[in-house]
Amino acid sequence: MINAAEAGIANIMLGELALQRATNPEVKQFAQAEIDEQQQVKSELTRIAPQVKVTLPTVPGAKYQAIMTQLKQLSDEQFNRAYMDEGGVNAHLENAATFQREAQFGQNPALLALVNKGLPIIERHFKTASTLTDYRFAQVAQRFNGNSGTSRSNTTPTNP
Repeated sequence: MINAAEAGIANIMLGELALQRATNPEVKQFAQAEIDEQQQVKSELTRIAPQVKVTLPTVPGAKYQAIMTQLKQLSDEQFNRAYMDEGGVNAHLENAATFQREAQFGQNPALLALVNKGLPIIERHFKTASTLTDYRFAQVAQRFNGNSGTSRSNTTPTNP
């Protein structure tokens, strides 16, 4: 629950930043859908937390704050791409893992209902983000930190 809550807060904050900075209407549409969905999940987690005696975080964790700091330094197409890579692809891969673990091992019926409802939405958002970024699983992501490695590779890496 804590991981899902931290990710949700971060995804809302990233989505709000995207609504301000994104130049692509599809990115803004994705950001708004993400905000709406994460607010619903946050509401459900807030409702369930007292039942399982969990205190939910009110701020995103350090890794999410670092991502936010990096995204704030970008603009235009670089921002669009980085937001969709992080808030779209990466966030939904992580959210799927969190929700799938709970679906597999969880015991609280309210939490199980939440994850079973949420997994198809996570999958849909991941597919949308993958389409917008031309993401292929296990590829090297584009870099946005000033290094020259900006190309994507769709090749399978060799074993070291």
